[in-house]
Amino acid sequence: MPSARRELEILVLEKVAIPEVTRRIVDVSQTCSRTRVLESGCLATILPRTKAYITDRCRTMVGAEALRAQGISWGKESDKKLGKFSSDFLMDLAGNAFHTGCCCAMFFVMIVALGIGHRRKAGDKVHTIRNSDLFRGSALMDGEDSDGDLDSVW
Repeated sequence: MPSARRELEILVLEKVAIPEVTRRIVDVSQTCSRTRVLESGCLATILPRTKAYITDRCRTMVGAEALRAQGISWGKESDKKLGKFSSDFLMDLAGNAFHTGCCCAMFFVMIVALGIGHRRKAGDKVHTIRNSDLFRGSALMDGEDSDGDLDSVW
């Protein structure tokens, strides 16, 4: 079955109106049993070769939009440079990337962990996490012999 026909059948099975008032994003790149429908404008993981249908726009997402959904955007002027590349190429780039917000969060956590390790190595008493059952056994829990976890970084 041609790809376009299968994509149309997924939209029919998901009861997509053309156009819809409220934005939904329907992943039409999967089989019917694996289709993801995202309500309220959310977007799940973007994979290479993803085809996401935007219901209020009556079209599939283009590569530049997928990059922006991953938090990769340089503003309107710089986005014009993306016009040199095909939408499929940009979609694949977005599918091979991960969200820049996640990258920033991991970077900040890494800096904090290294700072705590440095202060502990210098002999400072570092209060990192309050006593809680939620964090029992955590590598950064005060009063535990957990310096070995951070010593491996040094």
